Amino acid sequence: MYLFKNSRFAFVWTVTTIALIVLLVYNTLVYFQLGVRAEFLTEKGPLVKNRLWLTAFYFHVFSSCVVLLTGAILFFSSLLKYRRMHLVLGYIYINIVLWIAAPTGLILSPVAKGGWPGALGFAVTGLAWWYTTWAGYRAIRQRRVNDHIAWMVRSWCLSLSAVTFRVLHIAFCRGLRAADQLRHGHLVQFDFECLVCGSFHCSQHSALDETAGHKRNRSR
Repeated sequence: MYLFKNSRFAFVWTVTTIALIVLLVYNTLVYFQLGVRAEFLTEKGPLVKNRLWLTAFYFHVFSSCVVLLTGAILFFSSLLKYRRMHLVLGYIYINIVLWIAAPTGLILSPVAKGGWPGALGFAVTGLAWWYTTWAGYRAIRQRRVNDHIAWMVRSWCLSLSAVTFRVLHIAFCRGLRAADQLRHGHLVQFDFECLVCGSFHCSQHSALDETAGHKRNRSR
């Protein structure tokens, strides 16, 4: 995968990322099963009766799954040579993020878990997701290919924050005692968002270094 091309154990990272994406998409199927009330929706209580929130939730879940699956294909280096497929999948990815996934995420963010730190973290992530995707689209329309790659890598990293968040949740929240969760819940939520942003910047700079390397090689 392009994102990990300069990383050690690139194959392992790629397989792990794809496996986590598939697992995440599979776990969302429970939200679309008739007669089944998912635990997450049960926790929301009266909020599920709010039509705006519930509609935004279902659109966000479904559209984010499409974004993750199309993005996984778009960032395979061996598939970049198929320009027509890249164009179609890129069109799907950009439009879904800009007009469905990111906006509905912003609608959901005020009532995210973790109180105001969690709400703020998800809102900032949603805004950054929208902007990086828009910047990537604008760059390719202006034929600035290197800038397009750089911005779309940033967008894809933010798309993967859904996966990163759940991995961190398992690694940290499940390891805390119930009392600690109640006492430090807001701080844990805020730390999650900080770690997501940190992983985003690390992945971004790795890919940008590769882009710069390709540019230097072509100039020789």
